[in-house]
Amino acid sequence: MRRAIAAVSLFVLLMSVGAGIVPAQEARYTYDWNQATGESYWYALYNLTALLASEMGIPLSIKEESLSRWAQEAGLSTEESSLLKQAWIAVSYASGDSTYVQSGSLNWAEDKTDRTVTTEAIAWLITSSISQAKQLEHLYQTGIAQTGETRLWATLLGHLAAEAARFAYTNLRTSETQLYVRAWKENVGVSDPSLRPLDQIWMLWALSELNSLSESSSFYRGTLSHAEVESWAVELFRAFSQYSQSHSNWLAPSPYQMGMLIEGISSYAATLSNGATLDEAVDFIENSAQALKEQIKKIGEASDSGEFSPLINLAEAVRALLVAQRMTGDDSFRQAALDGWTSLQSLWDSSAGVYRLHSRQAPDDYTLWDVGALVGAFSAMINGAGMTEAKEQYARFFQNTIKASHLMLAEGEEAGGGTDNDEVLAPDQAGGDFGRAPVFASSLQYDPGTHSWSVTNSRFYTAGALYLSARLIWIGQRETQPYSGPPRWGLPESKETQFISLRKQVAELGEDRKPSEQIEALKLILTNLQDRVEELRKQESIASIVAQDMKDLKGKVESLEQKVNSELAGLNQKLATLESKISVPTSQPTTRGKLTLPDTLTVVLIVLILLLGFVAYQRVLQQKQPA
Repeated sequence: MRRAIAAVSLFVLLMSVGAGIVPAQEARYTYDWNQATGESYWYALYNLTALLASEMGIPLSIKEESLSRWAQEAGLSTEESSLLKQAWIAVSYASGDSTYVQSGSLNWAEDKTDRTVTTEAIAWLITSSISQAKQLEHLYQTGIAQTGETRLWATLLGHLAAEAARFAYTNLRTSETQLYVRAWKENVGVSDPSLRPLDQIWMLWALSELNSLSESSSFYRGTLSHAEVESWAVELFRAFSQYSQSHSNWLAPSPYQMGMLIEGISSYAATLSNGATLDEAVDFIENSAQALKEQIKKIGEASDSGEFSPLINLAEAVRALLVAQRMTGDDSFRQAALDGWTSLQSLWDSSAGVYRLHSRQAPDDYTLWDVGALVGAFSAMINGAGMTEAKEQYARFFQNTIKASHLMLAEGEEAGGGTDNDEVLAPDQAGGDFGRAPVFASSLQYDPGTHSWSVTNSRFYTAGALYLSARLIWIGQRETQPYSGPPRWGLPESKETQFISLRKQVAELGEDRKPSEQIEALKLILTNLQDRVEELRKQESIASIVAQDMKDLKGKVESLEQKVNSELAGLNQKLATLESKISVPTSQPTTRGKLTLPDTLTVVLIVLILLLGFVAYQRVLQQKQPA
């Protein structure tokens, strides 16, 4: 019987370590969508598991009584569970050599480890661990991997994520700014005090994922409560907002960073139960997406020089704009994402099945961030935008950029190991005296002249590897089961933030006296929202979706109902004010910019549509709620 988790298979694989290097053989088959996404899932799990067992970091501390209780909850004894016998790490170091140091051991070479702890590494360790915990719980509940080991592993990952978050809050957060410094070292303390915007975004994202897990998971046993995690996330968002306002040049205007900002704050807004900062978060998302929508038109015209390549800028912008549409309901962001995807295809070399980083003919120096951005763009287009025709292209990309390139240095038996004759070997065949862990190298080079790849740095780089792992788990499948989240496919979506966005647009109509064509555009957005409600009514799978999210949705529906009542009262007052402004002498024709009686009636219609859409949505939830 196939083992439920990769950690167990690694122990078995190490029994035969020491066979030496075996040359890679030509692949005998072409990957399809299910094969590519299946191995995407396992590659994500291998990288996380191998790191946690490597001892390349600060050890995870768990009380014996907690271990015994978790094992009992999973239906296991302490003696039966190999997971409880392994020394796991809670906080990973920045980088290390992934070759094994002795036969039968999962440890990596300690003398080749960079013992720096970075905010980016902790953030992606948290996000990757939580994503795996959520999917393992889903696989357990659906019966695909309903074993005690699966349940215990999901519990361990949640506990680990909480401990990593606590470590970062204690050691990397500054009391002056409430932001996170770049790096820390044992016996030194803060070794790099710089406050990078991306570090704050990624840590906010990680805390938001932990906030979601601590609220919704029945397997979560972390030492941080839901209230604590949410308070840390709110504190960081407020600090980020204040610092960016007082340091106008702090946030670089690159599409890549703007896209990450949208994704991170969207994750925060979608998981927030305390709406104190929700309006401000929606403003961040809308303003950033509007700027990115303009930037994406110019990426192809930009020079190849700069911190970020045209490819990574386009790929991240595509995903971020689609997320912005899911958070605001503004379909212009979706169209911009589709346009960006079209531009991205100009860098696709169809003969080689590889994306070029630049338009020039010089070799491309790929990093894990480049590959992760592409995986994220594919996931957004296929799962978020429904572009099913891109599935075959993803399979080619996965085979040629992740496997044939030897970016993945080794693989476990679930992905074929050394038995499937593809480019990636089993750990005991992948180099070193005792084998190599199934993890990613940190950088590659692609030569367009020879269509060949070379690994330029085989070290394990924690932040980049776990970033790519998170992207892979979100697009990956286990026995055709996609990532269920929340959020599904790792793409945040919130009807509450959509409501806030639409409410603001309605308010602007009265305050700014918008032309009638803009009112019609808003009516179209509201109609689309109604259409989404009707689609939900028709979906056969709505019962299972509601069953998973009912606890969260019930609270949000109640909150929305209160907000609707409050907003309607405010809007009625504004409408009364607007009606008083309509009276103009009949001898003086109104100009295009003035609000006419038909416009006022349109505003009334908008409010009614909004109320009807919300009521319909609430009734769908009530009708479909499982017994």
